[in-house]
Amino acid sequence: MNTTTTFPLLNAINELETHFDFQAIAKAKLQETGLPTVRDEAWRFTDIRALNQLDLPVASTDTEFEDTDKWWSKGIVNAVTVPYVNGDFDINAELPEGVKLYTCNTAPEELKSQIGSALTDDKTPFVDLNHVLAKKVMILHVSKNADVSRVIHIKGITSADVQVHPRILVIAESFSRVQIVETWQGPAASRYFVNPLSEFVVNAGAIVSHTKLQDDSKTAFHIASIFVKQYGDSQYINHAVQFGAHVGRNDIVAELAASNSVCTLNGLYLPTAKQIHDTHSLVHHAMPHCESHELYKGALSEKGQGVFNGAIYVHKDAQKTNAYQTNRALLLSDNAKVNTKPQLEIYADDVRCSHGATIGQLDKQAMFYLQSRGLDPEVAKAMLTVAFTAEAIADMPEVELRDVIDDMLIEHFSN
Repeated sequence: MNTTTTFPLLNAINELETHFDFQAIAKAKLQETGLPTVRDEAWRFTDIRALNQLDLPVASTDTEFEDTDKWWSKGIVNAVTVPYVNGDFDINAELPEGVKLYTCNTAPEELKSQIGSALTDDKTPFVDLNHVLAKKVMILHVSKNADVSRVIHIKGITSADVQVHPRILVIAESFSRVQIVETWQGPAASRYFVNPLSEFVVNAGAIVSHTKLQDDSKTAFHIASIFVKQYGDSQYINHAVQFGAHVGRNDIVAELAASNSVCTLNGLYLPTAKQIHDTHSLVHHAMPHCESHELYKGALSEKGQGVFNGAIYVHKDAQKTNAYQTNRALLLSDNAKVNTKPQLEIYADDVRCSHGATIGQLDKQAMFYLQSRGLDPEVAKAMLTVAFTAEAIADMPEVELRDVIDDMLIEHFSN
């Protein structure tokens, strides 16, 4: 860690009055260590010096913002939208039966006490930064046995020239079922920093589908932390799609804390120009008879950079574990690059685990075949690229959103 405390981004914490012990601890840690640099192993391929040089105020409740319909908006159907604007939201948002919305001030003690319960020791300094500067914790509570009929759309909106630190806690009670779509946007060609921290507590028999679409300004910074804790017979399904941000990073940590839980992590990253899209995943198999499945794909063009670091940790008591991880990247330019590091640590002896990574370019024979059938080279390139990326979002439960993404990709790669 960098031991200087001169990063302008951290100025906002210096005058803050802390209200909880964890805030004071996080504040002291940040003031001592600062934010990560390329000298830190987990950040050596993700250069955030430009972020460290920004002096951005924390957005206030009266900061002006733009709420525009993005290209993907028409793909989110049968949904109830909860805007999360500059770290603030309306507690009175209408939600479907079986779901309630709280803040720290309004939540029952048994729900409020679960803030932080999904966190593990696998935290970055950005989690500490969120601890200190989060204005309002969104607690979404899904009742026991609830089969939520509509998608919950958390619509993150950020203004220009500010930093925001959204904090979300989703508690899915036993045998409930819910779909959550989380989107992030801000004014085009503007600087800002969004640092969301999300926790998912998935109780016994519950099924949570969580789709995250990051479409921030290509000059913004989006560094997200997602922690998942699963109990017996539960399912958590994550689809993370990255389009925007100058630096976009997802750190996702899942703990399978009881038997027969299943975790699925799929992702698609599409950096272009000088964008950096980074995914760090860690799955803790703590108990026996659990499964995890990971598939991340990237299509990188121009000077786009991709990073994938995926780790699976099978603890000694986690017998009968099935864990599979795959990362595939397609380089569409001689200047694009990707760094990938799949990892397995296994301390049990009765498991089925695999991991792998491939990096390549478009198949020249396939390109020749399509062009020989009369297709324009750019159209042929787009078709092959979309065919490559399709697997990463094929199981996305929001079918209309998946189709809109496919249409956008065809248009994007045809240019």
